[in-house]
Amino acid sequence: TGDLDDDPSTGSKLWEERLSLIFCCAGLQPQETQVFGEVGQILGALTYSTDLVPSDIGAGLVLLYHEDLKKQQNLANPSDKQVTFEELSMASYYMKFCLGSYGWPLYLYMNLPSGICHLPGPTSCTTQESHVKGDNCLKWNEAALNHFLSAVNSQLVYANFTNPLYQTPYYIALDHSRRCVVISARGTLSLRDCLIDVSCDDEEIQIPEFEKFSEQHHVHKGIWLSALSIYKDLEAHEILKNIYSTNDTKDYGLVVVGHSLGAGTASLLSLMLRNEYPHVKCWAYSPPGGLLTLPAAMYCRKWITSVIVGDDMIPRLSRASVEVVFDRIITSLQNNKRTKCDIICCTQPEYERTLNDQSLLLDESQTEGNELYPEDDTVIQIQKTLRGTRKLYPPGNIMWIIELPQTHQLSNITLTSQLTDNQSHLNSKQSYSAIWKSNTSFTEIIISKTMMTSHLPDNMDLVLSKCVDQYHATECLKH
Repeated sequence: TGDLDDDPSTGSKLWEERLSLIFCCAGLQPQETQVFGEVGQILGALTYSTDLVPSDIGAGLVLLYHEDLKKQQNLANPSDKQVTFEELSMASYYMKFCLGSYGWPLYLYMNLPSGICHLPGPTSCTTQESHVKGDNCLKWNEAALNHFLSAVNSQLVYANFTNPLYQTPYYIALDHSRRCVVISARGTLSLRDCLIDVSCDDEEIQIPEFEKFSEQHHVHKGIWLSALSIYKDLEAHEILKNIYSTNDTKDYGLVVVGHSLGAGTASLLSLMLRNEYPHVKCWAYSPPGGLLTLPAAMYCRKWITSVIVGDDMIPRLSRASVEVVFDRIITSLQNNKRTKCDIICCTQPEYERTLNDQSLLLDESQTEGNELYPEDDTVIQIQKTLRGTRKLYPPGNIMWIIELPQTHQLSNITLTSQLTDNQSHLNSKQSYSAIWKSNTSFTEIIISKTMMTSHLPDNMDLVLSKCVDQYHATECLKH
């Protein structure tokens, strides 16, 4: 995956060619393929002067997994402030709106095998309604979205499912029970969304909200452009203006929500809307870690709440954290005598037994000249220049949901689930706690078995629901 050529541009061009090959069947327009050059520069900077192959990365991740097992149980601090039942209930409630933005693919996934029976059949193929754009002729996205909205007794106002590059699908609903307008942005679902994710150069922004600060503020470029596309669509159709000019809804609140890529988009969109709608609130579920510079991320605590579950890697994912993982992989491989096959097949007990076995570790003289990562002063300087990026962080207040051992007690409250859920793939005996963490608590990617599954929207919704039930049971026991 790397390139040992002295010219940094060689690696960038190589990655640009690879991206062109990977996305050759994605139906991208010529103007959309220009992003390959930008992404190629980012990946070229990451892999400059290295010579790793996929099996090296796989073996390195296994080594990091064994190392990181120790960290997973020691991240919570007894002094961390507990999330209240009301705050947790609000987080669980607005997560429901995030599910609908994924349309029919998530609906079918969550309702197998009978879900398809609740979607329109071929005979219902009609012209799309004016308030729904980019749906298929069967209106599956609209039908699935209405199913999700029925769970929160809300009314669909507008949806745009078109998905060119830097244009994230979203919808607007009226939540009459809580008297608010909800804007929900979709997370990563298409190949174009993946390109937005990796377009992670930082972009300087000019926002009236930040004019009082002397320092410059930077954001994730790809997500900023996605939020800007939604903002322009709202302005072009005067959607919010029309809603707030109606007597029945003129006093409604405004809540912007999103999951994953949609969480980052929702956060930056709420930042754009603050000037005209200062009462806006935002719930960002598992937002990308590399979203905002720290002062901006902390300032957004006034209206943004981010929700993170367990070891989810996306809120920890930034250009800087990926570079750290990449360097850790190289260091682990350089200092180990095991073959890649032995590393990948090694069990945790076996790993712990051999952890301090010096015969399996290389000494300094043996690591010199290792071709995985040539230690040349010029190369190192070029790498620092190429990687010289600002650190970006997840936005707003950070609510962290963690799974606890069954007998674990926090703040003298034992959280034990007494619920059963036959539809759940989670153990009904699992216990959870919700605590507040700082924006800087999620700068390191933890390699674990749940680093991806914790990110899935249906899993996040399930964990939040279980956590709310447990907190409710605890409140009842206290009274």
